[in-house]
Amino acid sequence: MSPDSTSLSQTRVLVVESESETANCLVAILEGFGFDVQLAANAISALSSLDEFEPHVVLLGTYLSDMPGYELTAILRSAPQYSARYRGLGLLFVADRHKIVRHRFSGAPEVPLAQYIFKPLDGDEIKDKIARELGRHYKSD
Repeated sequence: MSPDSTSLSQTRVLVVESESETANCLVAILEGFGFDVQLAANAISALSSLDEFEPHVVLLGTYLSDMPGYELTAILRSAPQYSARYRGLGLLFVADRHKIVRHRFSGAPEVPLAQYIFKPLDGDEIKDKIARELGRHYKSD
């Protein structure tokens, strides 16, 4: 089910972030824009909440407490119980710009820099990138 482009409150965003300060800031920014937001502190809680919450977009920390965010992405894209449903899910990574520029090619070289939201967080950047992801994944609805 695609979100109605006129109502951000119908857009569900799952924030998966182990760093509490970043997680709280993301939730505050997203709720301020009217998104329906759910927070997961790690990959295991994110996996357990996917079916219940059915997010349109996931904002995913690159370094979670229980596994790298890239590994969670690989699970969502390739594990049979998730891949059919979540292969087309909008996905953005939240990261420290300096760490990604320095270590990007060893972590996830296939992830374009445009799919990153960099710290310090900028509300307008977050909103624009979510809108772009929604357009990419729900344009045929």
